[in-house]
Amino acid sequence: VVVRPEGRPGTGQVKHRCYTLDRQDLSVEGEPFVVTRTTEELGEPADHRALLVNGELVVVYQSLVFGRTDEGVPREGPAEDRARSQSIVLARFSTDGKEILRRAIVANATDFRSDNFPDFCIHWTGGRLLVATGSRRRTIRIREVDLEANVLATHEVEASANGVSEDLGNSFLRTGKDLFLVSHTGPGGSRGITLTRLGDDLALGPTTVLGGSGGQPVFPTGACWDEGAGLGYVAYITAEEPGRLDLSQYPYGPRLLAIDRERRVVADVEVAGSGFSHVHPTVVQVGDRLLVAWSRPGRREGARNGPAPPQVSIREFRRVGK
Repeated sequence: VVVRPEGRPGTGQVKHRCYTLDRQDLSVEGEPFVVTRTTEELGEPADHRALLVNGELVVVYQSLVFGRTDEGVPREGPAEDRARSQSIVLARFSTDGKEILRRAIVANATDFRSDNFPDFCIHWTGGRLLVATGSRRRTIRIREVDLEANVLATHEVEASANGVSEDLGNSFLRTGKDLFLVSHTGPGGSRGITLTRLGDDLALGPTTVLGGSGGQPVFPTGACWDEGAGLGYVAYITAEEPGRLDLSQYPYGPRLLAIDRERRVVADVEVAGSGFSHVHPTVVQVGDRLLVAWSRPGRREGARNGPAPPQVSIREFRRVGK
């Protein structure tokens, strides 16, 4: 599921599409189908996460109603600075693209100190969907959600130097019976990634600080566990000079971290050179292969002017062993 805008900006514009890839050679099969459009009620779809659950495609996405005109709101930086409200929406599809359901989990939140939805993460476990979102007061909300978008329970987690380290840009990692929240340590923290165990009631357990090569590791937005190899994989980004707003001059690049059952780092490899923006890598296991996908700048062909939509690259890795 990728960002692929089509049509005139405003109500009805397509924002995301879904591609089906052949498992062997990753060639595109058939035509991509529309996943999201801009709506008058919920605004413009933005960040998204997707899973296959019970033979269906489940997509959760952020949607923003823009229109803030406050003086001093910068043109660069988080889109939420220019939004009046944010929503988090669940949509379900058959694998051939038929829409089954679309409903807001939270609609038109206006208090961003309590609810801030960029770079959220999701995980399917025990017949429910966990949706972890941030806030602007370093608090994470983990909502238990059913496939009808009903919120069954809400848990609050405080980000701190000794536990879950950041409220945005995280991912869940299931290692057998244990569930972890993977986070980066933030501009003021150590140069690593934190792994915090969550209890059955989603209470915080112990935290392990992992390594990370190059510049400061941030946004571990993809994670998976390979039971056959006994290894977990975390896709994250890094930059030599993180925190700079001019991402064309200080771009981020994707990396892949491998950890064993004792949560020790066994590999930390570059997936690609510096990309652009935050490139939001994700990782999935297919047999004995790992597929890491990330975004890169689009390129216009011919004489067409103006920015091109971001493109998606996929790199294949083979299992590194037990």
